[in-house]
Amino acid sequence: MRNIRKLLVVICCFLLNQQINAQFVKEVPLDRQVDNSVMIIEGVVTSQKCMWDINKLNIYTISTVSVAKVFKGKSLNTVEVVTVGGTVGAEALIVYPNLKLFSGDRGLFILRPNKVSLSLTSKSRLERYNPVTSTQSFFKYGLLNRNEVSLYGKGKSTRQALYDKIMKLTGEAFLEIKEFETKSLVNNKTNERAKILVPSNISFSPAEVTAGTGFELTITGSGFGSNDNRGKVGFKNADDGDPGSFIFALNTQIKEWSDTQIIVEVPHNAGTGKVLVQDNNGNNAASINNLIVTSAQFNVSIDPDDATTQDPPGVNGPLDMYAYQTRHINDEGGGYVWEMYTDFFNDTNSKTAFETSLEKWRCETKVNWVISNSPTTTNATVADGINVVRYDDLDDDVLGRCYSRIAGCGNLGDPDSWYAHVYELDIVFDNGTTEWYFGEDPIELPDLGKFDFESVALHELGHGHQLGHVVDESGGDNEGEVMHFALQTAEQQRVLNVNNIAAAQAVHNRSKTISECGVFPMTDSNICNLSTNEVDLVSQLKIYPNPSTGFFYIDYPLPLDKVVVHDLRGRKVLVTHFSTNEIDYQINLQGVAKGVYVIKIFSKQASITQKLVKN
Repeated sequence: MRNIRKLLVVICCFLLNQQINAQFVKEVPLDRQVDNSVMIIEGVVTSQKCMWDINKLNIYTISTVSVAKVFKGKSLNTVEVVTVGGTVGAEALIVYPNLKLFSGDRGLFILRPNKVSLSLTSKSRLERYNPVTSTQSFFKYGLLNRNEVSLYGKGKSTRQALYDKIMKLTGEAFLEIKEFETKSLVNNKTNERAKILVPSNISFSPAEVTAGTGFELTITGSGFGSNDNRGKVGFKNADDGDPGSFIFALNTQIKEWSDTQIIVEVPHNAGTGKVLVQDNNGNNAASINNLIVTSAQFNVSIDPDDATTQDPPGVNGPLDMYAYQTRHINDEGGGYVWEMYTDFFNDTNSKTAFETSLEKWRCETKVNWVISNSPTTTNATVADGINVVRYDDLDDDVLGRCYSRIAGCGNLGDPDSWYAHVYELDIVFDNGTTEWYFGEDPIELPDLGKFDFESVALHELGHGHQLGHVVDESGGDNEGEVMHFALQTAEQQRVLNVNNIAAAQAVHNRSKTISECGVFPMTDSNICNLSTNEVDLVSQLKIYPNPSTGFFYIDYPLPLDKVVVHDLRGRKVLVTHFSTNEIDYQINLQGVAKGVYVIKIFSKQASITQKLVKN
């Protein structure tokens, strides 16, 4: 009998790799975090579980933390940390952003009292807390160096330096509850062997990949161990800026393992950075070179033989978790209808910027998204069948959040039969401490201290399009990566690049061809409302000759600001700025390899993207 149920996502209590990820965020100073806390501890995550709130509006993950040191607050041996998102039975919730925790994570937690009323079945003798911020209140200790500490978006420090800063701010010494020194990474029985045969000489191919697409990476080296003693494969975490922060692929994503070679699927939350191999004894080694991840598509994970949520409950079989790509469906009118809460709907600046951002995705991918012509009175982000867009007073570090609620179906015990789809989307923007910039000039940048609303909306809708984060800090304003995990004040990223578009089109293509789980596939949108300025730019601009052997010329009657050329892998090839008096616009691609390139052309009023062919 076919089993229809909601999917278990990677952020769930089964501790897999789909995380509640860091989003476009604001830095919250350490002293403010300490002031707003009631509990500061060093500890290790020993287990996790998920449950509904008491009104069954949202799902939360509870991480049990064994306490080693107390820097502020009560002297407790164990506490529970509550974060939004997770899986309960047949329901799953993915939220961007929030703190991402895994079983075995070690670090320092800055906590405030728990504000979530959880279900009556979740009663616990342990005290519960929330992180002070959504992304920055857990300082994770490194894998390659256990004395290193990840500083969100700001590199790394040392444990002792962090201790000193915290104690200076609290004015108190820490209280040691239990020994926290990291255990030997080498099993005593194999100590001498492990000293010789640890992972080393790590390299990989190819050099560039996509994440969450089933793309297989081949890793070579030595000392990995036998297939019967598999370890883990780690990738740079795409959700923060620390080069020492890693996430692990699922066991089922490791396709081959030998002492000298591993073949692994690149998980959806892998970012550009080192590749790490951890052997069965816990020894870690990383590659010298960085793996380049050009785009990421969401995955969820399910246990395809777990029948414990059935009625009556069944058993949980021997299969591990499997990763599955998500897709859109025909929720209403061929796709999804976004409904703006009244205050958002009546705010012309917010409404216009959101509409513009949605239009960019819709014109490029034909995703079937429309915005309701009337506001909704629903001012809550819950599983209610309404794809709401609204403002709220979010945590101090959060600019915006995207909620994806996932469902799916499959045959118990058959991993190849499972499918995943999005049944609701919600987006919320901060109206607490954030100063927004709403200017429509694509060249004029926000003032220092202000965040560009359209850039954030474009990014959030990218998550709604089921795209993950990409680590790419190479581009300037409107030349960088829309799906990069962070945005600064006075920065603008309003332009989709070829990798964003290709990944989103891949999601849309499967969304309109798969009809599993009793739902209809999404249909193409036939709407593309470019602004008047964009229409003028498209209609009046000509590039010739195209194809060309090296020189291209732009014919346009009004001043252009600049052009940016990328290859099809998203790498920037050329940036040319034009003066206000210039009338002959030339693009010199001599010396550049033959192939297809993407050119972004900026005027003072608009920007467009076109393709060039270099022969």
